Amino acid sequence: NKYIAMLTSRGNHKLRIDLEDWNGEKAYALFKSFKVGDQSTNYTLTISGYSGNAGDSMTYHNNMPFSTFDRKNDKTSVNCAAHSQLKGAWWYNACWRSSLNGKYSRSSQGGIKYNAWKGAKSLKMSSMMIKRT
Repeated sequence: NKYIAMLTSRGNHKLRIDLEDWNGEKAYALFKSFKVGDQSTNYTLTISGYSGNAGDSMTYHNNMPFSTFDRKNDKTSVNCAAHSQLKGAWWYNACWRSSLNGKYSRSSQGGIKYNAWKGAKSLKMSSMMIKRT
């Protein structure tokens, strides 16, 4: 996150997320505004301006600091990053609408998640691309 914070600290940036399920179906989400804060904010996510065909599973995580197995920053009593259905660091709220850093798995336990598109089903692939605007 340190490097994403550095990349997005100057100027405006947009984010594109590409997704693919295990059947080869693809979808995308675009966000007009994307920024990750620095370490002093626990790498807080700022995101807005959705368009695309995957649905918006990111705005729910807006203004959330990054959570890891050893650094809980979400709004729940459990650590979402260590939860058996997620298993990955992310900008968890209470807990997720998306979790693109989950353990690579076809199982619903762990995995890459994007709720607005495929619910709790684990995805085969996700890609996050940042572009300065």
